[in-house]
Amino acid sequence: MIDSGGFVFFPARGGGRLSSDGVQYLLAKHVAVAGQACTSLRSKNVSPHVLRHTSAMDLLQAGVDTTVIDLAMRFDLSAKWEASN
Repeated sequence: MIDSGGFVFFPARGGGRLSSDGVQYLLAKHVAVAGQACTSLRSKNVSPHVLRHTSAMDLLQAGVDTTVIDLAMRFDLSAKWEASN
């Protein structure tokens, strides 16, 4: 993920952007390690989308304005929330 200033949030070993396959690989690796301590995690489907959604929901429940969440997540939550409320 690269912000508008060119900063890479998840850099690869070479300093460039980490591929989506790389993100999925690292996530699966760390979920497997965490599953050793938290057995309920073993039966969960953890994906980058699930982490993104969970983060957005946590921010929303903490009272963060939807426009701030939109900017952070790079998608328009406000229209979805206004339509459902």
